[in-house]
Amino acid sequence: MDLVSFPRRLYTEGEEPEYDRSVGYYSKNTELWQKLHAVLKEEWSELENSNLGPLFMFTKLDFKWASVVIRCMLTMQVVCEKEYEIWSVVGVQPLRFSLNEFERITGLNCEYKAALTKPEAIETDEMKEYWRKLGVNIKVGPSIDNLVAACKWAGDWSREDRLRLGYLAVYAGFIDAQKSSTPTSLALASQVMDLERFESYPWGRVAFNTLIKSVKEADLSKPFILAGFAEALQVWAYHAMPKFGEESGDPMPINPEPPLLAFKGIKGKRYVIGTMKKQVLFNHMVMVDKEDVYPRWYKDVDDQKVDNIIKALLGKLGGKWNWKPADWVNEGIIAVKSEKAVKSEKSHVKRSISDEDDEAISVKRARTFGYSAAQASGDGWNRLESKMEELFKDFSDKQSEQMKLGLENVEKKVQLLTTQVAILGRIFKKGSLHTSAEHVKSSESDEKDPAGGSDATDPPGGSDAKKDPPGEPQNGEEDKDACGTAEEDSECNFLRTHYPSASELDAEKKKQVEQIKQENRLARGKSQRTRTLSHTQTGAYLGNSTARRIVLNNPPEAPKPAKAITKPKRQTRGKAGVAKQVSAKEEADAKAAAAAKQAAAKEAASAKQAAAKEAAAKETASVKQAPAKLAVLKVPGGYDLFAVAAEESKKEMADYCATLPGYPMKAPDKHDYPLWYWWWTLLTEEEWLDDTHVSAWTRMMARRLETHPDWFKSDRIMFLDSRITQYWARDWPNFQACELLPAQSLDWYFGKLPRSNPTGKRWAYDIDDLYIPLSVSQTHWVALHVSIPKRHIVVYDSLPGSIEDKIMESVVEPYAAMMPNLMKQAAKADDKPYFPLDKYTVEFPTKGVPYQNNGGDCSLFVLKYMECLALGYTTFPETFCQANATTAREKIASYLFHEIDCRGPIEDPRDWEGLDLLD
Repeated sequence: MDLVSFPRRLYTEGEEPEYDRSVGYYSKNTELWQKLHAVLKEEWSELENSNLGPLFMFTKLDFKWASVVIRCMLTMQVVCEKEYEIWSVVGVQPLRFSLNEFERITGLNCEYKAALTKPEAIETDEMKEYWRKLGVNIKVGPSIDNLVAACKWAGDWSREDRLRLGYLAVYAGFIDAQKSSTPTSLALASQVMDLERFESYPWGRVAFNTLIKSVKEADLSKPFILAGFAEALQVWAYHAMPKFGEESGDPMPINPEPPLLAFKGIKGKRYVIGTMKKQVLFNHMVMVDKEDVYPRWYKDVDDQKVDNIIKALLGKLGGKWNWKPADWVNEGIIAVKSEKAVKSEKSHVKRSISDEDDEAISVKRARTFGYSAAQASGDGWNRLESKMEELFKDFSDKQSEQMKLGLENVEKKVQLLTTQVAILGRIFKKGSLHTSAEHVKSSESDEKDPAGGSDATDPPGGSDAKKDPPGEPQNGEEDKDACGTAEEDSECNFLRTHYPSASELDAEKKKQVEQIKQENRLARGKSQRTRTLSHTQTGAYLGNSTARRIVLNNPPEAPKPAKAITKPKRQTRGKAGVAKQVSAKEEADAKAAAAAKQAAAKEAASAKQAAAKEAAAKETASVKQAPAKLAVLKVPGGYDLFAVAAEESKKEMADYCATLPGYPMKAPDKHDYPLWYWWWTLLTEEEWLDDTHVSAWTRMMARRLETHPDWFKSDRIMFLDSRITQYWARDWPNFQACELLPAQSLDWYFGKLPRSNPTGKRWAYDIDDLYIPLSVSQTHWVALHVSIPKRHIVVYDSLPGSIEDKIMESVVEPYAAMMPNLMKQAAKADDKPYFPLDKYTVEFPTKGVPYQNNGGDCSLFVLKYMECLALGYTTFPETFCQANATTAREKIASYLFHEIDCRGPIEDPRDWEGLDLLD
């Protein structure tokens, strides 16, 4: 019998990378499916009975993700040169994950189709109209964020359009499953216009193709995120090791089909690797007909050693094969070094392509089969020589392919640069004409637009040209928001932004001009904003609510009002022309009446004063009896923001945290225990607060401002969450290129955002001060105080010097440049001269600003900066210091829990819309 060899392990057994490092995934977006369950109630039964039914049914399964199971299975892989499958060895037992296993697990259509991911796109008028309903550019497929937004207005759609929405959600949420802001493939998404064609498409093969590529590209030595239907890998582990699935997979009682619906996920994650290696019952691979053992793929490669595994399992190597440790070379091809030593790519490649040890061991095995030492040595050398020639040829082919791809990327970037230069040339010509006639056009617009709208020639800002938020961390996308999303290609940051064509640019300008005109028509005639009193006020709150004229750096001269002239009153005279005289008796009577009136006034004043004291005493008593959430103190504003939170409120919050999975674990896994991780991060000093913490805090402050305006220095203020900063940073290149303002800027300006608490207040007319938390380079938080009347921005930094001055200035520059542009474009026609386009001035104060003395509390200091400023502190209090950081965190957590019923994110700690809030 000839010598049989099997693939090498990726990692030496027992020296695999740490299993506690997280594995992220994009599939099964919680917010999307919660909204679709409500919108598609009538169509849901039809969708579950379709060819994609298992995926629709899976959305209602409370499946629990387990990073440790995925990481264990992937780190136990062996080398597999086949592009569309992987093999893992648990103990000594090989387990296959290929298209056959994926089809068995999911029950989806996985038949072969040429040009699988590039079918002919359906571009019809009906398709363009439907894309318009979705709010998606007709050149790309809808993203998950687009579909979430479409759920808001899909209730009035036809049955076919609602079915299309459901199918697109399955495609974007499971089959493609990328970052929520990433557009899908237009060619594949457009198939939904033919419902029958879409349902019969081999989506199982498309989903597996996406997933297996993500698995092959993953760097298992660090946290990574899987694209595609990642949950299938976890179900594969339960299905391949039935006893393990029974013990750890939380199986359903009736064992439904397909296996995808038979498990609810991990019960616990302790001793997973040990439990796996103790298994004795395995489903090594799905047994299919002979012709289907090797799934058909376009240009797949052969791997003789992997084929040997399949032959052994099929009994083609001399009967049933008994797997033993000697079948597998113990030493892996990837060396796992200590945390301090980071292996380079070169060492990985060298180690990966070296089969010298493998051949030497194969030679030693040959002796046991009757070969002489010379024969074995010669055969081994010949095989090694042929292997080296094969590897050298593969290396040459890969280098040629990479060079070809590099040239194609260069050509694309050159084309983008050419387009950009052409657009800039057109804008420069238009801008020069606009500058010379700016004031003339402004005055002419008043005559041409009787409805009060702005002239179409005014410089437009950016409408929502691209609705998807940055990601995730997402975090340009904030990768931090995506829980460790892989870094994007940063070779050409400036070119990653889409620059619209001339026709698209004109269309966006017209949309924005029409939006401004419409808003100005609605505001026409409303000279004074209607105020609604809160239950805490006894009379009209004046404070600083008087509308103030915009303070300009160089205000235009206004005509002085004409002085009013009044006629003096004529003096009453007698018949003889002499003034009438008063008799002595009448004078005495007048003096007596005046004395009596004065005495009565004194008595009334004393009575009023006594009544006021009595009322104050009653109010004090009632305040002591009522359990107020915020104590009213004699400080600027209505409460002491550094007072210790009430023990009763802290206990309620602590009792809730004690019920969360993972409590009281320190540094819990953010994917396995998202709720406890969110609260633990908020309560633990020096832990970096995430965007969701900041977002919840800004919503709470907006709610306070709405219900208790008398607590703040003015009701002409607004708290913005950090999402707007992500839009402005992402779209800054667009503004530089074609003066398009960031997405949703006008909605913020007119008070339509945030959607959870729209104020309807218009910047500059109803709002003077903006408080914005800003993340700098995803490593540090600072607070921005934007004063619209003073055209001034103050940046409060709790750790000055941690960010280079040039970087800090470049981060703040978009706000200094785009704010005046937004103000001028959106202003009423009569007011445009009061809004020059000069940049806002910027200040970085250091004197009297509290500083942190650790590396993780910058976000906490930012929240307190904004709160102090909003309450009217002219100088920061002495209690605002690092020593009170833990108290401040507890107080914030308590207030979030009680005031807005915040319970943390539903699934992802960085999920923007997943915060379980009252609103």
